[in-house]
This record gives sequence, structure tokens and C-alpha cells, in this order.
Amino acid sequence: MDIGAGLGIDAYRPVVAGANVTALEFSPVLARAGAQSALDWRIFSRPAIRSGQLRFRICQRCATPHARLSSRYPRDASRITTWWLSNFDLRPLSADHEGEELELRVFNRHPDVLLGVNERIPRLAEFVEAIERHRRCVSPELFTHALYNAMVDGRRQKFIPELRPWDYEANAGMLRQTSGFLAMKIRLDAPIANAAYIQSTWAIRVADLAHWMTSRAQAVAKLSAFAPESAINASFPGTRSDKLQLLNGWPSPTGKNWRQADRRARWYLRRRRDQTRISFDVRSELGGPFTLLVNADTVATVSLPPSA
Repeated sequence: MDIGAGLGIDAYRPVVAGANVTALEFSPVLARAGAQSALDWRIFSRPAIRSGQLRFRICQRCATPHARLSSRYPRDASRITTWWLSNFDLRPLSADHEGEELELRVFNRHPDVLLGVNERIPRLAEFVEAIERHRRCVSPELFTHALYNAMVDGRRQKFIPELRPWDYEANAGMLRQTSGFLAMKIRLDAPIANAAYIQSTWAIRVADLAHWMTSRAQAVAKLSAFAPESAINASFPGTRSDKLQLLNGWPSPTGKNWRQADRRARWYLRRRRDQTRISFDVRSELGGPFTLLVNADTVATVSLPPSA
């Protein structure tokens, strides 16, 4: 079972080896695209390849490690599987004492985040919370790659580049003080009686969100109504960035009267009753077309010359 499968790319390897894989994905768009990709892959793959089956299911309750609910991910997995061997891809890991400022510093350096990739750098405590709760029922294995600040045989190692296994009992405490990339394998040794998590309050119905995701313009327009008040009519260019600004295309400001955006950017404004226009200056280092959208609708397109 691949939970939060996206396009199902990670599931292809066990399928090639002959396994039957069920791919659970929240987004109907990704699930349908993944199912089509799996069909295309099967048609164009060599007949001699031993192949299992890859089946996609739209699961509107599955949470992935990307989300703020990372500790709930293994808990829910244990509830819906009778034999659980979870093989995480390598995921970013931060020390337990680190906060959101670390994420901001790291993501400010990576343009992929500015394209809307909503990633996190979870702490080890978030990964192992469910393991600790059900320790008698599971056998965990930990693996790291590109690990920083680890204590090995009583000596501080600034950097361990290779993939390395760690004993959970002996090394989990040490790994809480490190950063790098983490993978886990967890075998379910005994059944875990977990009741289904029921969300009592919500801002957006899951069904509505999934429906909006079929159209990027519609999703942006609908979700903008839920922007926090602190993000609306914020002073421009501002003095520092936050996660929401990064995800909307704005790295940390470097000038007093201007701010650079990456490819596309959104700024949240609420129009006053007597306001009939908005004005701003824009330039591009490379030049080219510039499109202005208001509430996800295109209102103007101009061609910008390269800036000096």
C-alpha cells in the first residue's frame, strides 16, 4: 500500500518485482493521472518484466508526511493495514529542538518551494510519536542519508553522507539531535486497535476541496477566501518572509522599496468600498510577458523589456 501516492512513481518498483500495490491518493487529479501513467507504463514496458498490479484509489482521508499531521500518518496506516511494512522514502529531518525558523531558512534557498511544493522538515519526535505509543506492537528500523551532527562511538560526526541503518533503541535519542534525511521500515508484530479519527471541526469540507482541485484557477479563487487576516493588506515589500509568502512565490525581501518574486506570485488585498484602481511598478531581468490576475481571472497582459 502506497499512502499519499501522488502519481504512483514510488510504487512502480515493487510492481516491477511482482507485488500488487494499492495506491491511495487524496487528489482526484493526481490519482487519475497516476492511473493513466500506470497504464501507459504497462503498455510500453518490456513483456519479459515480471509485473504485479498497480491500482489507484481516491482516499480523501489519507494524510502524508508532508502535512502538519505527520504523527497521525503512521497511526492511520496501522489502522487500515493488517500487515504493515511501511517503507518511507528519504524525508527531510530536523532536530527536535528546531522550530519553524529552520524551515524558512532552508526553503528560502530552494526555488521548488516557490513553485508551490508544500513540504516540511519534520522533527524526529513527529515521526516516532506513533511508534512510541504502540512500541510493543511494532518493530521499527531507522535509516539516514546525509546526516549532520551525529554522535558515533562517542565522537561527533559533522557529516555522514552514505545511507546508514540505526538501531532504534540505541540510537533514536541521538538522532533527535541531528538533521538530514530519514527513512523508516516498520513491521506490525501485533494488531493495533485504533479507532478511526473523526474530525469534529473543519474550515473546508474535504469533498469541496477535492472538487476545487480539478481547476487551478478555481482552487486559487476559493482558497484565497481562507487567507489569514495577517496576510491580507500586508505592507509591501515587508521586512521578513513567512511560510505562506514563500508558498505564494515571495522569497525574503532584500530591498527597502522592492521585492523579487519567482515566476508567479500572489499578494492578498481586500478592496475598500471607495477603491476603484490599484497601481504598482514591475520589471523583469529577462523580459517577456507579464500577466496580472485578480481573483484568478486575467485582467491584463503586457510585454516587459529586459531591465537594465
